[in-house]
Amino acid sequence: MDKDRFDRNRLVEEAIARVGEDDFGDPSWQEGFDILLESIKEEARFNDLVTTVPTTTVTTTTVPSIDTAISVYGNCTSPSVEPAEIVLTCADYGEVLTGLHWTSWTATSVLSC
Repeated sequence: MDKDRFDRNRLVEEAIARVGEDDFGDPSWQEGFDILLESIKEEARFNDLVTTVPTTTVTTTTVPSIDTAISVYGNCTSPSVEPAEIVLTCADYGEVLTGLHWTSWTATSVLSC
């Protein structure tokens, strides 16, 4: 995975370009944002599939298990089960995982292809 994708300066520049605003208020947000980005780079275990849309289709013969009690805030505002996209940077909607197709959604793990 390209770890520069989660570089704060690059993300801030992209946010400024998208919204045309560079006033983020009190700079105290930067420390928490840096911690989040470092965690994503070092702990999230993303691979190249996260940053690209898969070109093949996975066909299964069994019905995937779905635990509807497990929901996530994929759009940063309301919980949902098996979201088609997950926003990684809610402040500017800048980094979004799209085209997600879930093969399993349980209390212990989720799998997407």
